[in-house]
Amino acid sequence: MQPFQLPTPDDLAHVPAPDLAVIGLVEGVASPSAPLETEYLMTIYVPLERPLSAADNLKVWNIRSQGSWLSGPGINAKIVNPSGDWARVMPGGQIRVDVRLTLETDDGHIISMFYNGIVHMKGDALQRVMRGEAITADEAYFIVAPTFETRSEKYSWLNGVQAIGKMVSFQRSGEGHVKYDIFRVK
Repeated sequence: MQPFQLPTPDDLAHVPAPDLAVIGLVEGVASPSAPLETEYLMTIYVPLERPLSAADNLKVWNIRSQGSWLSGPGINAKIVNPSGDWARVMPGGQIRVDVRLTLETDDGHIISMFYNGIVHMKGDALQRVMRGEAITADEAYFIVAPTFETRSEKYSWLNGVQAIGKMVSFQRSGEGHVKYDIFRVK
């Protein structure tokens, strides 16, 4: 069995970006019928421990509570256990994340946050990440789609929110973390 390794940019160079018109999903130039509007919801800082290899293409990250934070208008929280991140490398080299976080607000309420997402590193970002360097949003397509669940009356408004988020920074080792800006889709 080979140890888990992320693909190199050379491995991904032959993977074309999808052309929706060519594969018949759209005709010609498309324009949206309903524009997507968002508003800032929060920023979250997720400390990561060293990942474990569960399979050749699957890494499991334990998420540390210490050093975590979430802050936004009307909400402040930290991550508590259990929380985890499952990252699967797809055949084309993209990485799919499946994350489950348990949040505790500064006033003692518990909120579950779930998100899936997709990561595609640009240029030499993958090599830099593997060397332990931090990368930023300009160096990777790293988008997530969070939802929330809580029994708290105060934060019940989150139960009806579909959010989207974009990575602000990511570092694999050392001070391993991922930081996102999260937006509510109106």
